[in-house]
Amino acid sequence: MPGFLNMKDREYNKQKDRVRKRIDDWLYLTGISQIWKVTVCYERLNDTDNRPNWMSTFRCDADWRYNQAAITAYLPTIENLDDEDLDNAIAHELMHILLQEMRTASKSHNDHEERVATSIAQVLMRMRNIGSVPDKM
Repeated sequence: MPGFLNMKDREYNKQKDRVRKRIDDWLYLTGISQIWKVTVCYERLNDTDNRPNWMSTFRCDADWRYNQAAITAYLPTIENLDDEDLDNAIAHELMHILLQEMRTASKSHNDHEERVATSIAQVLMRMRNIGSVPDKM
């Protein structure tokens, strides 16, 4: 399966630039960049998240006490996403920054957090795609 080997420099740089621009846009759009310090790391290898037949697109680690977060982008998986799917994945991951402080003592995300991150990302995607308040409102 593509992506399990290191990406060549040219493709790595292409995907890194693509992701960086889109993350910057979403950080601005959501206002997260005004409140949080977000570091983005780029990986040449996929992460299976210890699940068979699974490849992660992103991983988010946030410390709400200090408004700091790190997002890891797994570029071999991202390479296969179109721009719409990439934007949806980024919006979803950014929601984990805001939701992470609600985790229980287990410090691991749960199905409820995933569901809420997905739902909010879908709302953000719809709002972005509309671009402005429709005349019907």
